Amino acid sequence: MAKKKKSAPVKKQAFNSDPFSDLKGFSVPGKVEQKQPDPPAVPESADIYGSFANEMELLGVKPINSVTDEENVCSRMEAEANQPVVSQSEEDVFLQAMGELQVNFREHLPKDEGQSSASPRRMRQLRQGTLIPEASLDLHGLLRTDVAEKIRFFLQDAQFHGWQTLLIITGKGLHSTDGEPVLRNEAELFLNAEGKKMVAEWGRASKQYGGDGALVVFMRKKCV
Repeated sequence: MAKKKKSAPVKKQAFNSDPFSDLKGFSVPGKVEQKQPDPPAVPESADIYGSFANEMELLGVKPINSVTDEENVCSRMEAEANQPVVSQSEEDVFLQAMGELQVNFREHLPKDEGQSSASPRRMRQLRQGTLIPEASLDLHGLLRTDVAEKIRFFLQDAQFHGWQTLLIITGKGLHSTDGEPVLRNEAELFLNAEGKKMVAEWGRASKQYGGDGALVVFMRKKCV
């Protein structure tokens, strides 16, 4: 019987996973430094401040060319700093402002103010005699400061007695120094202010009761 031939052992081949195995012998050159270009040379004679000076001159800024100019500026600044400051109080400012105003002060009422508040119907009844003053008050000889008090007492007395139509004689001011009806103006001021509480209507009297020299007063009806 023939002997079997022994097969030669299979030699195992190693697996090479190096991807750079084929690059053996290849060398990479080192980093090449790039040379920076030199900055442009500036001539020594060039004036680098020329453009700035021109711009400042266009803006109206003038340089101090000498020590004398600088000393003059400093001395002027010191003089302004040492100058005393004049401060005005609020009263001085107010008086100065009032002095610039042109205001004419008058003690009498304008012509359009203090006129009659009585209805035309009542004034017509007074002229026709339908209404007759039930009591009268004469202010002749009184001071201006006494007018309001006298009229107040007169109206209170009228309320007490139930009088409805009153007559206040003031005069036309013909004998006053400035020709103004001072007493009539004071009476009208009172009737337009405090007197409204007791007086319903009032007006200057008709001719038979004194005209512009007297005031007719119509009282409010007293609530019971």
